This record gives sequence, structure tokens and C-alpha cells, in this order.
Amino acid sequence: MMRSTGLVALLAGALVLGGCGGDANRESGLRLMHAAPDAPPVNLLINDVTVRSGIDYGQGTRLLLVGSGSYALDIDGIGPEGRIKLLDAPLNRGLASGMDYTLVVVGSIANSSLQVLELSGLRGDVPDGLTELRLLHAIEGFGAVDVYLTEPDAELAASMPAASLSGYLDDSGALRVEAGTRQLRISTAGNPGELLFDAGNINLAPNARLFIVALASTTPAGSPLVLAINTGGTQGELRDRATPGLVRSVHLSPDTGPLDIEAREGLAEGDPTTALVSGLEFASASPYQALPPGQYQLRATGSLLDPEEESPGVLVEFIQGIQPAQSLSFFITGPGEQALQRLLQDRRRPVATESRLRILHASVDAGLVDVYVKRPGQALSDALLIFRSVSLRAETGQRLLPPDEEYLVVVTAAGDSTQRRLEIPLTLSAGDVRTLVVRDPPGGGEPLAFTLLDDRAELPLVP
Repeated sequence: MMRSTGLVALLAGALVLGGCGGDANRESGLRLMHAAPDAPPVNLLINDVTVRSGIDYGQGTRLLLVGSGSYALDIDGIGPEGRIKLLDAPLNRGLASGMDYTLVVVGSIANSSLQVLELSGLRGDVPDGLTELRLLHAIEGFGAVDVYLTEPDAELAASMPAASLSGYLDDSGALRVEAGTRQLRISTAGNPGELLFDAGNINLAPNARLFIVALASTTPAGSPLVLAINTGGTQGELRDRATPGLVRSVHLSPDTGPLDIEAREGLAEGDPTTALVSGLEFASASPYQALPPGQYQLRATGSLLDPEEESPGVLVEFIQGIQPAQSLSFFITGPGEQALQRLLQDRRRPVATESRLRILHASVDAGLVDVYVKRPGQALSDALLIFRSVSLRAETGQRLLPPDEEYLVVVTAAGDSTQRRLEIPLTLSAGDVRTLVVRDPPGGGEPLAFTLLDDRAELPLVP
């Protein structure tokens, strides 16, 4: 269960949006931000009414205007079987007129440290030419940091920090700085040479009020932190400008020998090429590998197992954009002479209250199948998940399942549950993120086989 810290009245707050209706001087502002890396998406309830739902890690609500008075504020999680109670009891709070209140879900379930941090501040206009910022350190286990807002490319050693945060749950209070273009960087405290984060140049709009939360990154490459920025009306994410994307290759072409996978940056011959993996065996996957954001030509080359068949050389070749912090799985599927790519985006953040399972049909010879996910001893008709007439290269998306349980995945002929083609026992633990691939054996044919992939990003990523 989460506990909550007391309300702290500070001269800071959120931007009150125009067009919200009512008299802002007689109302209170309330928002919720999610900064607990292993907690599920959450809902915000006021007096037992859900006012915002599905707020995921790194996200937040807009500033909600409510009449001043006393309210029961509650936060619950979204789990595989419905609502998960996160607070021991609702927070009974008096919200004063002319004040803004921010609730931040922080800590972690794994460390039994989940709690709600409550911050408040007076509402007011930001003077012309200035931007108001408030920064919160929400990375459990992470040390003190200095935050710099400088002219572009200014030397940090010759610059003064805009704020110094002593550690977890420290916040800067309200800071007013000149609006305009600034370079935002974060270093370890007292050591500007030990740079942890560089957002590059950002534009600080005049009269804006920003609430910025430093979060633990759940992308296992690049900076260990990411910034969530809430204006009161919008929520955004700011990452280190060198944050790469990640690509994993999976060989599922049954009549093809080991594959070489490469990524050519740009589209012209002679552009730089990165070898992602060499000699990738059938039914195996490469590790995730980092690529700078940009346009790439991904190519898989290899030879057919049958020496009498003419090998195509290049099995798959296509153009793909890679985004910062994006994790992609590149599946090479089908017979070698007709191989096709299947590219899936991987959501890898482990959540302590759930397991996630995704199933991909990659068997050339199986045809349409039905797939059931059930508990041992459970009838197929009562299965927790049922997918009908699944075709080659189709996938189920990530599905939530209760954690720390045993399951049986059953694959049957489409429309005939008596023709069981494959049974796969699985044990899924809390935080597991798995992809189950139904595939052919080497060379193709029967019986069906499977490959189980681990998609999970290991946390924490803080040093």
C-alpha cells in the first residue's frame, strides 16, 4: 500500500488553463503525476468518482479545477483482474481556494516504498519575460544532482546551477528564469564534468509555469533519467538528446541457415552500416542493440538449408525509422525465398502487479490456429484468453495476466479445439514481459514448436 506525506505549502504550482470555466480565485487546482517505475497505470478518484483513468508511468493529468472544500482523494491501480487498491485509505484533504495541489505517485512496489507525495502552491501570474519552473527529484536511490539552464553550449564549469537537488524527493521550489532558448543539463552534485543528462536546447515560453519531475529511465540505454514536464494543460517527456533506439533481431525462417543482420544509416549506397548480428541461428534472438535515431535500411542475408536450392542472398530488406527510447523486435519470418519482416514495438517496463504475454504466429505450415491461455486443469472454453483464427504473422498484443501463476498455452486447429497442435506450460512471475512465438521446427513441417523471448527491461537503471 502507498502512504502519503503531508501537504507542503510552497510558493509554486501549476499553470491554470484558460477556458476551464468558473472563478479561478474561488477554485482549487488538482493534478496527479505518476513517477513510480514499477507501479501499474493509475486512476484518480475524487469522492469515489473516477475523474481521470489510465495514467501511466511518466504521465500526468492536466490541472483540474474544483471548488474549494473537503474531498476524499484516492488513487488505485489498473491490474489484470481490475482495480488494485494502492492507498490504505482515501486522502481526506481540504483544498483551499486560490491554491494548486499536485499529487505525485513515487517510490516502488518492489521496495515497499510506494507513496503519494503532496505538494501545493499559490496560483498567480508569471511576470512577462519570465518562465517559472519547479523541479522534483523522484528517482529512488539516486544521489544529489545539479540542474543547469545555460546559454547554448556554455561551459558548465563556468556556470552556476539553476537548482541543486539533494536527493530523492527534494524539490526546488519555484524558480523564475528569463524566457528564451536554454540548454538544460544535469550533472552529479558539485561535479559539472560528470554529466548525467543533456536535453540540448529547449525553448522556455514567457509566462509559462512548468512542473518538472526527474524520473528513472526505463530504457536500458542512454541516460539513467528522463524528465516529465507538466504545464498544467499538457504533459510531455524530455529525454537526453543522445538517447538511442533499440533493435532486436529474431530468426524465424525455418529453411534458412544462420543470418547476418545489418542496419545502413541513410538510404544511399556507401552510407555507414552497422552490423547488428552475425550468424544468428534459427529460432534464436539477438540482444537488443542501440542505434542512434534516424532512418535505416535493415537487411537480413543468409543461405537456404537445401544446397540444391538457389539462395536469395538478401532475404529481407526494408526502410525503418528508429525513434529515441524505442524498442523494436525485427522478426524474419516465412520460407527463405518468400521471407518477410514482422516489426513489433516492445513495451518493456516491468510492472510489479502483473505479467504481460504477447503471442506471435510464425509457423508457415500451421495455417489458421486458435490460441488459448488458461490455468492448468481449466477447460478451454473457460480460458483466460482466447484468440480465434490467428493467421501467419498475426500477434495478440501484450495481454495482462495475474503474476506468479502457472499457465498452459494451447494451440489448436482453427475452429476445432479437439485438434491440439501444441501445448506450452508457462510460469509467469511478477514483472515478467514475454513474447511467445509459435513456429515451425528447423526445416519446416511438423510438429509445431515455440520460442519464448524475454522482453523485460531490467530495473533499476540508476547507477
